[in-house]
Amino acid sequence: MKDDKLGIVDYLPGDFSSTNEADYVAFWEGVVVQGIESGNYHVAFLGHHMLFMVAVEYLALRLSRYYPREYRASLAHLVRREDRAALSLPSSPFSFSIVNERTIFTLFEITGVKGDTIKSARGMVDDRNNAIHANGLIFFSEDFSGLQRMMSSHEGLLSQLLASFHDKTTEIILSQLSGGAEEDRVSVIAELGRKEYVTSVELRAIAGIEPE
Repeated sequence: MKDDKLGIVDYLPGDFSSTNEADYVAFWEGVVVQGIESGNYHVAFLGHHMLFMVAVEYLALRLSRYYPREYRASLAHLVRREDRAALSLPSSPFSFSIVNERTIFTLFEITGVKGDTIKSARGMVDDRNNAIHANGLIFFSEDFSGLQRMMSSHEGLLSQLLASFHDKTTEIILSQLSGGAEEDRVSVIAELGRKEYVTSVELRAIAGIEPE
């Protein structure tokens, strides 16, 4: 692969609460890596978009816990009435698979994300939709730099969404790490991923921790 590590992985939880989640992420990671190594950048793009959307779903799950009242109120504009019960207390990022990908970004208005950012995110979904239709187009056929730009756009958008959680995340990370013995630090970091869905990007920026 042309890069040692996929940067978008750092925007996913540092650890996973189920093998299903871990296996799903690993599958799409493999798709991206194999696509890049084989020069099949179109497929690599599709895999990267899937990782991007999983990261967004984890953030939506966190949002439902951080701002439960505002979150439940927003469901009226997010899904059909018959689907609201399933999303009132989501237990997995995959709970959000019933939400239209373009629509899910509306949730982040709760945390103050601006309309231009939401519009950009919806444009990324549109790009993916164009790439999966039988329209005779091969995206990034020999353009690795174009794929890199798209991957960077995914990460940049996630950075903006994460920034809207900064105060809440800082409070959670520092409260979990304070007062614990050094030997407990590794387990605490893992728990921050499994239970709080904290990302490696946040651990690095807020607590100076480089997850293994």
